Amino acid sequence: MVVAQYALFELIALNQKVWWLPLIMAWAHFGPIMWMSSLKPLSTGGGEHTGPTADWPTAGRWMILLMLPCIAEPAMLLAPAAIICWRYYLKTVHGGHDAELVSAGIVVTETATLAAVTFAAVLIS
Repeated sequence: MVVAQYALFELIALNQKVWWLPLIMAWAHFGPIMWMSSLKPLSTGGGEHTGPTADWPTAGRWMILLMLPCIAEPAMLLAPAAIICWRYYLKTVHGGHDAELVSAGIVVTETATLAAVTFAAVLIS
């Protein structure tokens, strides 16, 4: 995944889309807030007491704020889709979350969104 992310970073830089990187990272780190707030922890000691949680009105406001730039780059809409799909995976396959699964979800969300933005930039240019 690291090699794939590096290659995608290079392609984004070539297509002058570097300014999308902070938004991609923000989406990827918004995911754990949603997963840890809505799923049960699988084991103790995984940060379930100190991990990120959100009340739903605050999370909704952040989601709207993160969705606004997606108007300019529709490929960024893959980020919330990846977050929803990873939550479904956590719930159906594992029945909850732990630190490793949340970290893996961040990487999956980042890589999927990077790929979407990169391929959109390459197809448009």
